[in-house]
Amino acid sequence: FINLNMLVLAANPMAKFITGAGLFFLIASAASTGVTYREICAGISITLFYPAVIYIGALISFNSKNVLSESIFYQFNRNGFSMQGESFTEEFAWDNIYKVTRTRNWIMIWRHKTVANGIPIKLFTEGEIDTLKSILFSNNIKNNL
Repeated sequence: FINLNMLVLAANPMAKFITGAGLFFLIASAASTGVTYREICAGISITLFYPAVIYIGALISFNSKNVLSESIFYQFNRNGFSMQGESFTEEFAWDNIYKVTRTRNWIMIWRHKTVANGIPIKLFTEGEIDTLKSILFSNNIKNNL
């Protein structure tokens, strides 16, 4: 869950901007003469603050909400997909899905530019990924599977 939150953070344009601004500030401070301790601390703080807040928030959420640590069963069909945990069931139509992406460890089903459900890729066989790709293609869902 925490790794997934960091992955979603990395995809967020605002996070990229803030981290880039912090790095720029650090490099500009280092390149100028007379660098002070305060300037270096400010650059490091800007660069690390946003990811640290996301990490701590994800850690607190994971530890305080039992639903986040439940086993989840996923089912895909031509109309959408469902997620069923021990205490919840959710169904999503493909019409409401923004895109689907694949990373090294996750298949991310994006419901919005910043909201995604992540499914560990190790839960899929190559044949199931091909079937999902076919379903996404038939529903005109942007994907990189």
